[in-house]
Order: sequence, then structure tokens, then C-alpha cells
Amino acid sequence: DIYFHKYKNDFNNFFNFTSITLKKFNGIVFDSILNDLRNDNKNKPKIDEIKKKLNIWISLYSYFNKNENEENMASKIPELLEKCRKVANNDGEHHSNDPKEFAFMAGQIIYFLLDKNESANKTHALLEPFFQKTSVDQLRRAIENTFNAHKHAIDFGKGRFERLAKEVLAYDDDINLKDLQPMLLAGYFAEPVIYEKKKDKLSNE
Repeated sequence: DIYFHKYKNDFNNFFNFTSITLKKFNGIVFDSILNDLRNDNKNKPKIDEIKKKLNIWISLYSYFNKNENEENMASKIPELLEKCRKVANNDGEHHSNDPKEFAFMAGQIIYFLLDKNESANKTHALLEPFFQKTSVDQLRRAIENTFNAHKHAIDFGKGRFERLAKEVLAYDDDINLKDLQPMLLAGYFAEPVIYEKKKDKLSNE
């Protein structure tokens, strides 16, 4: 894996590379990213460190995951972004029970909502409360509360946000979000499909 070789030296700074379980791997990278989120500020942004660790997390997840039937997480990202784009643009896509799709789309929705925050000190630290949710119900409630706080800044009748939000808020499978935290982050930091066509005007059409 290209990321394995590129980041192995950095990865070894976290722990002994040869004696780690998937649970420990997830916990260590999660804690490191969470610490970066908490300390992200405009004077000392942590975005590069977060993205670097996210690349490590996604790229090496399958290395520690012993489930041979599970699709490689890194190869899944382009597929998830394309699915998200099709749903947002109403291109024949519909509700799916895929947990990875849910987490990725939730990340896109969270980015959009936090982008509407009018705080003068807006940073990625705002993502922390969402990142720590462990159940779908908790995450949905957090998204709904954030929407209610910023709905005055969101144009209605321009579909992309509404279509993605509908997919996310309709998801009701009982899953443990801890296993999907990398996908939530991937959706958050990926190209925001809601803004794709007219980025200069932040279009939501």
C-alpha cells in the first residue's frame, strides 16, 4: 500500500508497529486526532496533522483488520464520494443501509452545517462533539441541533443539502459508530459535493 510506505516512519512514532491490534490502532489514532481537533486554532491550525493521521488510519485499517471479507477502506473512499455526489444531485440514487455511506454522508452534512457557523473564531475544533458520538441516534440528534442553530443561514428549495440530510437523518440501523469514525472524517474533509458546481457562490442547487 502506497500510504503504508509513505507514513510508516510517522506511524512508528505512535506505537510499536509490529504488536498492535485493530482496537488499539483505532484507539491510538482516534485519541491523537481528537487531541488535534481540541487544539485546532487560527494561530496554530492542525488541519495538516489531522489529514495526515486520517490517511494513516484509512490506509492501514485493513492491515490490522483480520476480516478478509471486508472491503479495503482506502479503496472505498472514491466510491463513497461518487455515491454522495449522485444522491446530492438526485441522479437516480436512493436510501442505502450501508453504514459506510451513512458515515461519509454525515461527514459531508456536518461540514456544511459547521461552515454556516458565524463565529469569528471558527475552527475544526467544532467537529469534536460529532466525532465522539458512538451511536446513530446520538449523531442524528447532534446534526439536528446544529441545523436548528444555523437554519437561518441555509437556503431551502435548493435540494443538494436537503437530499443528503434526508439520507443521513433517515438512517436508523443500530451500529457502533466507533468503527466508522474514519469514514465520518473522510466525508468531512473530502470535497464538499454540496458546493461543487458553483464554488464561487457556494451553490446548494
